[in-house]
Amino acid sequence: MFSLRLYNYTITLFLNYRKLGMYIHLFGSTNPSGQAFIQYVEKEFKEIKLIKYSRNKKNYEYLDFENYKSFKPKGDNKFCLYINFGPIWLFSD
Repeated sequence: MFSLRLYNYTITLFLNYRKLGMYIHLFGSTNPSGQAFIQYVEKEFKEIKLIKYSRNKKNYEYLDFENYKSFKPKGDNKFCLYINFGPIWLFSD
């Protein structure tokens, strides 16, 4: 519950930029935490453009954490937030 309140606070701060096109780039979106976050954002913050990344799901943007250096974010990244529910240890090299 605390984590959802923290996300709510963070997203609320960025809602001031909704007229400019706020994006959230979501990594690890196919695990249970990522799926819960997607449901929460889509219900509570319809103004935000949620860009979901996955190496397996065809309707998501492709990203493989094993090859993260090739990552090129989608959308206008002037006003964006990056949230990761994926395995962060893959970025440790």
